[in-house]
Order: sequence, then structure tokens, then C-alpha cells
Amino acid sequence: MLLFVLFITAYAITCNQAIDAGNIDENSYTNIIQLDSTTTNSTFGCSSNNIFKQPAYQIKFTATKAVSLTTCFKETTLNSRLILTRSCQSGTNLDCPNAKELSNPRCSGQHNDLLLEPEEGVTYYLIIAGTSAQEQGSVKISIESTSTIDNSKCSLPQQINIPTTIRGVFDANNHNYNSYQKRRGFWYKFVATKESVYINACNKFTTIESEIFLFNQSQIKEENNCQDSSYFAFDNHGCGFQAKLSYHNLTIGETYFMFICSWKDGNEYVQNGNYEVTISDTPAAQTCETSYSITNIPVSLSFKVTGIEVSNSLCENSEKGRGIYLNVRGDGKRYAMHTCASNSVFSSSDRIDTFIELFKGDCSSCVTQETNNCGNDGLIAQSNAKITDYTEVRFKMMEMKEKENYKCSNSTEIDLRRLGNFYSQIVDASEIPESESGCDETLRKKQGTWYSIKSIAGHTKVIAGVIPNNPNEYAGLLEIRNSCSVSDVCEQHSGIASFVMKKEDSLLKLFATAQRTGGQGEPYGVFMFFAAYIDMEQGTSIENAIEITLPFTEVRVLGLHKIPSLCYGLDNVAGVYYKFKGQPFVEYTLNSCGDETTQLTTVEMDGHPTSWNGCYEVSQTVACGMGGTQVKVLLNTRYKDDTAIASMWIPPSTGNKGIARFNIFESQSSAPNERCDKAEEIKLPATRYFYNEINSKSRSTCTNPAVDGLLGNWFVITAPENKTLLVFTDDVSAMKTRIEIYESCKMVTSDSVGQNCLSSETVESNPRGVRGTTVIYPMKKGETVYIFVGGMSSSDVGVGRVDFEFIEDYSPNDSTNDTSEEDNGLSGGAIFGILIAVIILLVILIITIGLIIFLIIKKKKTSTQSSYGGI
Repeated sequence: MLLFVLFITAYAITCNQAIDAGNIDENSYTNIIQLDSTTTNSTFGCSSNNIFKQPAYQIKFTATKAVSLTTCFKETTLNSRLILTRSCQSGTNLDCPNAKELSNPRCSGQHNDLLLEPEEGVTYYLIIAGTSAQEQGSVKISIESTSTIDNSKCSLPQQINIPTTIRGVFDANNHNYNSYQKRRGFWYKFVATKESVYINACNKFTTIESEIFLFNQSQIKEENNCQDSSYFAFDNHGCGFQAKLSYHNLTIGETYFMFICSWKDGNEYVQNGNYEVTISDTPAAQTCETSYSITNIPVSLSFKVTGIEVSNSLCENSEKGRGIYLNVRGDGKRYAMHTCASNSVFSSSDRIDTFIELFKGDCSSCVTQETNNCGNDGLIAQSNAKITDYTEVRFKMMEMKEKENYKCSNSTEIDLRRLGNFYSQIVDASEIPESESGCDETLRKKQGTWYSIKSIAGHTKVIAGVIPNNPNEYAGLLEIRNSCSVSDVCEQHSGIASFVMKKEDSLLKLFATAQRTGGQGEPYGVFMFFAAYIDMEQGTSIENAIEITLPFTEVRVLGLHKIPSLCYGLDNVAGVYYKFKGQPFVEYTLNSCGDETTQLTTVEMDGHPTSWNGCYEVSQTVACGMGGTQVKVLLNTRYKDDTAIASMWIPPSTGNKGIARFNIFESQSSAPNERCDKAEEIKLPATRYFYNEINSKSRSTCTNPAVDGLLGNWFVITAPENKTLLVFTDDVSAMKTRIEIYESCKMVTSDSVGQNCLSSETVESNPRGVRGTTVIYPMKKGETVYIFVGGMSSSDVGVGRVDFEFIEDYSPNDSTNDTSEEDNGLSGGAIFGILIAVIILLVILIITIGLIIFLIIKKKKTSTQSSYGGI
């Protein structure tokens, strides 16, 4: 059971009306506030020459001890910003003190995790705002005195009261591995007020692989720092790689100890990072008031229902179920939500009965409840089994694009300019008007979407397909034509097809839909259409593994070739190999997380280039909702500058074909060109991959008002002649993107701020697929520009790709060469069916030359069926 709720409250505060939190030495302050269209503008600035007006909420306080100020909580739904001042003059905040910004890369926004060393007798004013004036949503703010106790020792645990949220940082410089089980970690203690306790580290702010232990006070042996103490409860995989623990037999009034650590951390593998843990006597997200906030879409999450109490549905039919509440703020766009991949933790083939309820305003206003077999509008449920303690619910929410391209004459244009380019669209065919399609003599009306692919390079290797949300009851259908009317090319494929567009400027029309094949429900369902310019022959063996530099991301179709697994000893799995140069004592993250990953995939890594049997790490634990898995690997010193091999494959028990995203990056390293004063100078044409999550912040001055807290990379280009610069991202990028071109740039404290904006686009203003965008700018000879490429907002993070070129100098980055001619400009066919078709054609060519001449003169429609279908 998944329940959505939207919280609505409003505040209108200036510094003259600031809420008085008192002395933080004595009392901490925590509240959830709402910023929306009714919130009054605050006027603030660090000096009278630099004044801003923006909707904000204000709190004033005093303190003499170090103070932590943060909005980094799961309840915060917008990209927040904190501004600290110590003067209020006629309603205007002035005079900004120095406050240390803590390192929390998962906290969306800017300057929203601060540490202040206060001056005695000074009243401070905290302004809570968004990174732009348009930001709306809820913010959880905490102001508290920081603990000076070293609670890495069990003899000095930090006292906490339930309910609470605790936060901490693992830093290799100031903690020894001498605590419980010879680990490093942090100790807390609490007095039980109820028999049950719920402890949860499942949130984006926990970046370590968390493990939580509970001890009775009698089990604590302070000698040897509790290395030999005995616990009575623990967890380390309650939600993917994070801990989620519940216990229901506490003694009220008794004292209990809690130890938080990382199950992967150790002397030989030092894992640094953050944790945020909620402790409550009621289940997390089990009520409207404790719902999780969705701050970035698309989102995928998974959770086990173990320990969750059965409760009644709040909608009309009052069904019972175990589940969680989520909340999301509306933005006027269409979204699909589904739980199609939910299953038993023992068997992925077991179908689990799940349902989604949608509320507006609060949980007393039920908008809808859906249990309609994964077919319509993405609000779905799977049936034929009961939900049990062993159920893993996998939830996904994604944006649905508008449906203008339901006609061939209004098809969406797809620009596959360079090798590796990728396009995708999520479609709900049940809501699309009918259009005519078909490859036989009789056209039929179907509900689906149309696309146009133009061969710019003259040798474009295309793989395109349809992935239904529910492959058990829907089958993908792909139709390929070269005209909307009379077409001398017409092919139908079930699922996925590959082909080469050989002629320059040749054009193909593609029709995509998902048709019901079983069960009951809408005849057409939700699906993802994709098209990519990819060389599918690479990565089929260790010898021809795809050579990459880090960071890297791509979407790959799995199933064309079978490979041996690196770690499991399996000989024939549907997968792909990658290779890169590894460095010692660098932690690498490999995962298959992304919208495109539709089933369980395995990622693994091998670091022994001589025998390729020194398996480092492998994972089949779902880490990101819909089957994506993740591993983190720390290379040993003996592999310095040696090649490391990574692979991604589908476990045979879950299938032998599919599509998945592969990401790899250094876990704890920011990009060298994260700041504009360190912008990378590039020569064109060029392709760059980037990982932006832990980069320093940038400010966009291309918008009015400015947008703060953006994460991305900076580049600098000088034009050798008068030429037209083209910069674009596409759906290879795992997050929504923006591109901005500036005349110059300067650093303001630690932020990069572009000067004199020349051109700017985002995926919303000029979309290129679902996540990409395009900027075209005419440059003069000798002109130098600074280019920012990154997330559309401060919450858009991940691995991305950007292409640069001068349009006048365009040439494809595909080194393959094929000079064969073909009248219709199309070669290839259905995956796994191409070879047989070619052999048959050769026989026909040898035996019936006359017939072939006739066919060349009089072009004829053809119809084929893919043997790959059914994904």
C-alpha cells in the first residue's frame, strides 16, 4: 500500500516578526514550515548595496555555544537556502556573519547545512528561503547546539529522546576502529517510553552502507570500548543497503544503547560519508504526519513490509494493507505512479497484491485508489498473491510527456547526431487518441506515439524499442516506415529492432505502442519508447570491453550477446563488459539505477587484469526501486594504473533480455572543473561525461531572479573562426539538465557565478527528449565563452553527458565504415533475426537474379516480426 498526501500550511514573516526561538544553548528549535504563493517577501542582504526580496520565513535566536542549522531532512520538499544575518533594520536583514558550510552533497539547495560559532550577546536572524523566488514547498528546519561529546566511545553515548532525528559524519581522520566488533561508529542511548521502537536510516542523506545494533544496558561492557558486547537486535539491509530496524518488546523505563556504523567500513576499506537516522515509537511514514517527501522526479524506491502494521485504507473501499505514506507537491505536470515490479523477497516470479491511494490536501480527502493491473495511467497493482511479511514493494514515479505526437504528421523528431546519443519517452497509450498504422494492405487504428529519425551521419546505427511497464500482460509493438502515406519501407517488430540508416538525410517514421496480450484492463498500456545510436558489438568479451573514462553512463540493451559473469561463475548471461584505468584507494560506485532499468540486473567488478578471476564486488540487492543494483569498490594498491573490468548482466532466473542503465563514478571525488575558475578548456568536437552530486555550487544569472545551488561542470571554448556553436545533452544523462553560456565568470565566496549571460536553455524551455536540452550560439573568431552544464535545479544530480561541436564542422564520431548501397537507406532488422534473414536473402540472390532486379525496380512493402519481443 502506498499513500500520497500533500501538506498545505502558510507563513508570512519578516525580520520584525521573526519567531523567537530563544537561547539555543538551552532549547533546540525544530519546525516544518511552508513556502508558497501566500508567503510574504523578506528583504535581506549582507550589505545595503546588495539587497534581495524573496518569499521567506524567519527565526531569531541567541547562543554562546556552537550551533547547527540545517534543512537536510526527508520532510524538506524544495531546494532550500539559509541566510544568516545579525541585524534587522526597518524590516531589512543586514550584516552576514561567517558560518561554516558543512559537506552534505545529498542536501538539495544552497548553504542549507551550517555550523555557527556565535558571539555572546548577539541576536541572529535565520532566513529560510528557496534557491529561487519560484521555489515552493515544505521545509523542516532544525537549530540546535552541537554536541562536544565524542560519542564514538560506548562510555560516552549521546542521550536522545524519542522521537528524534540524529545526523553524523564518518571521517577517517578522527575515529579509530576500536569500538564494537573492532569497528568505528557512534553510540546513543535512550529510555523506552513504549514497547516498540522504529529506527530508520533509509533516506538520501545516508551515504554509508548503514548498520544499526541495539543493546540492553546490561549488555554494555565499557572495557575495551564494548568490542565484545552482545546485541539483541540489528539490521543492515532493511531497504537496499541501508538499515531499517523495528523491535516490539522493549521494557518501558529501561535504558537502551544504539550503535551506528557502516557494514562495509574497515581498516582496509575506509568508507567516509553521512548518516541520518530517525528514531520513533511509531513506524516511519506510517501516518500522514510522518510521510516521506518526494523532492526529485523520477524517483524509484523499494521497501520491505516486515514490521509494518496492518492498517485500513482511508479511501472508500477500506482495504487493509501494509505500506507507507509519501508526499509530493503538485506542479501542473502529468505523472505516472506504479508498483509493477513488487514481488516476494524469496521469488521474483510471485505476484504481489499492491495498491496506490492518492490524496489531496491531507489524508482525509481521497482522490483515487487504483488496483488496475499495471495497465492504465501507471496507477497499478499486481494480483494473484497475498501481501505478506516477505513482500518487497517497488515504487516508481515518473513524468508523463504530453501526447501531441499521436499522429504521424506530428511525430517527435529525434536527433541522433553522435555515437552514444539516446532518446526516451514515457507514454500512457490508454489516453492517446487513435491513429492509423499497419504494414499490410489494411491500415488499422491504434493508440500510440509517432517519432521521426533522420540520418545525419549517413551511417547511423539505430536500436529502438518499446518497453511495457507490465510485460506480463502487454507486448511492445514497433512499426518502421519511411513515409506517413505511401511507404516503400514498412516493418513491424515485437519489442525491439536494430537497423543502420545508410543514406544521408534519409528519414524514418516509427510508431510505438504497448498492446494487451492477457488479463483484463485497457487495450493499450504504459510503456517507454527509446531510440539510440549505439555500437552493439562492443562489450561482448573482455578483449573488446567498452573502454571508458570516468565518470560514465549509458543505456544498454542486454540480450544480443551472452557473456561469462566475472563473479558468479555463470557462462551465458545477457550482459556487457566495460574497462577503465583504476587508481589505488579510490572508491568507485557502480550501479544500474535509472528509469530505463526495468528488471533485476547485476553489476560486478574485477580488478585482476592477468587472470580476471579476482572478483572485487558483486551485487544482486535492489538498491533503486525497479531492479537496479549497486556496488562500491575500493581498489587495492597493486592495481595502480591497471585495467579494471566492470560488467552488468541479467540473472538467468529473471530473464535473458532487457534494457538497463549503467553508471560508474568515483564516489567521493568532485569534478576538477566544478568551479568556473577551473573551467576545462576543450577543443571541438568533444564529448564529456560528468558527475555533479558532490560538486561545489553555481548560480545562474540567466534567469530573473537568479537561481542558486546548481550543481554541474564548467567549460571554456575559444572559436578559431566565425562558427556556430552547438552544445547539447540528451537522455543519456540520468538527470534533467540545463546549459548556459556566459561571456565571463567570477567566484563569489565558493560559488561560481556567470557574468553576462549569452544563451541559456533547460529541458523545460527547450527539451531534447526527457532530460536533455540544446543551445546554439554564433561565435566570432577569437571569442571565448564560459559554459555551465549541469542539473536543471539543485536537486537534479547524477551522471550526465554533453556534446560540443561547431555545426559547420560536423562529422559523426563513429569510426565504423560501411559503403554498401541500399535503395531505401535502411539495413538491419529485428534483433536475433538478422542473421537468418541475411542467409535466406543470399540464397535468393544467387538463385533468382532476375527476380531481384525486378524487386529493385519495383519497390515492395515488407513486413517482418522480431524474435526479440516480449520485454
